[in-house]
Amino acid sequence: MAPITSSPSPHSPPPPTTPPTSPASPAISASPASGAHPHIVDQADAASTVTLRGATLATLSGRLIAAYALRETSAVATITARETSTPSISTGAWAEPQPFEPASQYGPAYATSPTYPSTLYAVTASGVWAATIPDTLTLTTRLLSARLRQTPTTLTATLTMDDADGGFAALGLAPGWTVTLTPGYASGAAGAQEAGIAFTLTIEAIAHTHAEGRRIVTLTCTGPLEQLARWRPASAYQSAAGALTRFQLLLRAAQRAAIPVASGADPDDPSPDFTAYSPSLAWAPGESGRTILDRILAPLNDGLRTETGALTVVNRTSRLFADVARRLAPILWWRFTTYDATVVQDHSATGAYAGAFITPPYTIATGPLAGGQPSTALTFPATPGLFVSTSPTLAPSLTHFTLLALVRNPAAGANRTILASDNSAGTYWHMGTNNGVLNFGNSADGWTDTRGADLRNGNWHLVAVTRQANTTVTWYVDGVPVGTRASASAAAIATATPITVGIRPATAGSFFIGATVAEAMVFDKLLIARDIADLWRAISPALYTFGGPTGHPIEALEAIDQPPPANWIRLQGSARQAEAFAPESLAAHGPRLAQYRTLDATTDTRATSYAANRLRHDTAEEPAARLTAPWATGPQLFDHIAVTHPALSQASRLYRVNAIALDFARGPAGHRYRATYDLVAP
Repeated sequence: MAPITSSPSPHSPPPPTTPPTSPASPAISASPASGAHPHIVDQADAASTVTLRGATLATLSGRLIAAYALRETSAVATITARETSTPSISTGAWAEPQPFEPASQYGPAYATSPTYPSTLYAVTASGVWAATIPDTLTLTTRLLSARLRQTPTTLTATLTMDDADGGFAALGLAPGWTVTLTPGYASGAAGAQEAGIAFTLTIEAIAHTHAEGRRIVTLTCTGPLEQLARWRPASAYQSAAGALTRFQLLLRAAQRAAIPVASGADPDDPSPDFTAYSPSLAWAPGESGRTILDRILAPLNDGLRTETGALTVVNRTSRLFADVARRLAPILWWRFTTYDATVVQDHSATGAYAGAFITPPYTIATGPLAGGQPSTALTFPATPGLFVSTSPTLAPSLTHFTLLALVRNPAAGANRTILASDNSAGTYWHMGTNNGVLNFGNSADGWTDTRGADLRNGNWHLVAVTRQANTTVTWYVDGVPVGTRASASAAAIATATPITVGIRPATAGSFFIGATVAEAMVFDKLLIARDIADLWRAISPALYTFGGPTGHPIEALEAIDQPPPANWIRLQGSARQAEAFAPESLAAHGPRLAQYRTLDATTDTRATSYAANRLRHDTAEEPAARLTAPWATGPQLFDHIAVTHPALSQASRLYRVNAIALDFARGPAGHRYRATYDLVAP
C-alpha cells in the first residue's frame, strides 16, 4: 500500500502531540508552502456600529494566523476575539473569521519562540495559552484497510488503523487534521514506491474500538466538497453582473472555507463561461457553501476534481472526434461513412450546402479514429484518375475561413489536393500537400505557399489552414501551428464553382494519387489553436487501457444500458427559452424531460449553450459500465479509458471515469487491493 500521512489542521492551533520516533514510509500528510497574498478577511463600516482593532499576525509552520478584536456597540454591546488562518502561505485562502475564546478590548496576540519553534503562544491581558505544533505523522505501518470513494460530488474515506500497542492516542491526531492517502506499488528500483493519484482529505471523526481482543482506530475522512457544504457565510453578499467571473465568485466562496480553487491544465482547462463570463450572484447568511457552488456551476458542463484537497475545475465536454466537430459547427463536413451520396453533412444556418457525390474508382478504407468511433476514409487510385466529391459554391463569399482534413500520404508522390475550388476565369484556391508538405493557395492573394514537415510517411495527420482576410494565414499539422503568412487581400475563397474533395477540376495533376482522406471540413470562421488541438487529441483520446494483451488486467466488467436522468432539457432564461435533447435516448427510452431556470441565460446564444450543457451534464451521469480491476495508479476522475473485453464483445471501447472506489485490506486471511470505476459515455 502507498504512503499514508497525517498533518494538523491549518485552521486553528493544533493540540499537543508526541511525534513518532521512527516514521515508516510510505505515509498520511500535507506540506505548507511559501509566499503571501493580501486578502480581505473581515470589514465593517460606520453604520454597522462595529469596529475592528488590534490585528496581529503570526507565521506558523508555513501558515499565517491572524487575530483581532471585533467590538459591537449597538443593541447588545460586546467585544469578541476573532481568529482566521490560511491553509498555506502560498494560497492566500483565508478561512472565514471565527470567534476565539481569549477576548479583550484589543484581541489576542500570537507569538512563537525562537528557542521553542514548535510551540505557539496566544496572549491576552488575562492569560497566556500555548499549544505544541506537531510534526507530520507517518501511519502506513498501522493501516489495516482503506475504503475510499470519489465522485463528481463527493470524496470520502474510511481508514482502519492497528492499535495493538495502545499507542495511537499518544500520537495526538484530532478531527480537522489532514490525511493524504497515496496508493501505489513497490515497483521502482530496489522496491521503491511508485504511485500516481494521491487523495487529500480531512479527518471528520476518530473512533477507538476494542472487540474480540483486538484494538483498532477508525478514521472517517471527507474531502473539500464536504468541507464547503459545512461552511455557512455569516453575512449576505451580492455581486452584480459584469463584476466578477464565475471563477472569482467560486474563489471568494471557497476561500472563506479555507479551500483552494484551481483550474485544470490543458486540455482539461475550464470553459470560457467559467473563466471569463461574469454573472450576477447573491448569497444569504447561513446558506450552505455547497448550494452556492451548485448555483455557480449549474448552467455549465464543468466539473470538479477534489483529490488534491482543492476544488479543481475542469471541462467535461466530449473528446470524441464527431462531438468536438459538431461543437465547432463546420458548414461542410465530408465524413465518408457510407457508400452513397449522403457523405456531406450540412451544419450551416441556412441549410444551403447539401452536396453531390461523384464516384469514379476509389477504395473505402479504415479511418484513423480510435476507440470504436465510426471511422472510414477514401483511398484514391495509385494512378491519375478523376475523382470528385463536391458541394455547392459557398455563399456568401468567405473572407474568414478554416479548411481541415485528416490525410495519410504514401512515401512517394507530389500534389495531393484535398479541398479546392476553380472558376472559368482561372480564379482558384486549394488546400493540399505539395511534395508532401502542407500547401495552401489563393490566386486572389497572388501566392501559393507551403508549411510544415514532409508528411509522406504513411501515418495519419490532421492538416488545417485558417485564413483571416487582410491579416494572416496560419498552417497547422497535428494540432500544432507550423507557420504563418500575411494575407494580401480581402478576396473570398468561394468562387462560381463548387468546392471539391480530391481534385481541383480542369487542372492537370492536381489530384490525390494513392493517398487517403477522411473528415474533410470547411468552416465559415477562424478556428483557434485550441479548437484544432482538440480535434487532433480526439482522434485517439484514450489515456489508459484495460483488458486485452497489453492493457491493465480486468477482474470484472458490468455493461449497463439504462436511461439517463434526463434526455430532454428545457431551459428557461431571462425572457427566453431553449431546448436540447438526445434523439437516440428519446427513441430508446422515451422522453425524460427536465426543466432548469437560470437568469444567466440573457441571450438566445447563451440560453442554447446552457441547455446543451445541461443535457451533456445529465447524460454524462448515466452509468454505462462498472469496471473492477487491481488498483491502477493512473486514471483519475473524468479521464478517458479504453476497455477491451472479448467476452462482452468489446474492443477498445471508450468510456469516461465518473467515480473511483478504492478497497484495500491486509491481514492473516490475505490481501485485497482493488479499484472499481463507474464509467459513463466519453
